[in-house]
Amino acid sequence: DNISVTTDPVRTNVALGKSVSADSEETSNGNIAANAVDGNLDYRWTANDGNTNHWFKVDLCSVSNITGTEVVWEHNNVYKYKIEVSNDNVNWTTAADMTGNTSAQQVQANNFTSSGRYVRITVTGLSWNEWASMYEFRVFNN
Repeated sequence: DNISVTTDPVRTNVALGKSVSADSEETSNGNIAANAVDGNLDYRWTANDGNTNHWFKVDLCSVSNITGTEVVWEHNNVYKYKIEVSNDNVNWTTAADMTGNTSAQQVQANNFTSSGRYVRITVTGLSWNEWASMYEFRVFNN
């Protein structure tokens, strides 16, 4: 894949190398959740089937100010999704509602201001024959 990354180098990705979890992983192909915060665009997280509402979550280890996220999807297809933030991993607040997304850009940035320890992305809609799959999930705090 020829991926162009538009990340502003001044922004700090606080999700890099942090602990993650997902509701499923395509383990047979090595597409595990940790791949989405490893800083390497050669590896990805993929859900284990083509259903919607698969989620991926990163634990920032402490409550942090968050100024946005960036997703590097596997393909240039339309992924519908929402990004939520939580302090306690129980009560979630929607920070970015992209459930009506129509953009097929491979890199999708969402700028918002929030505070939380956990950041979760849930894929709510997929293009035909697509699975929830991303190379990187970045969370920014500046």
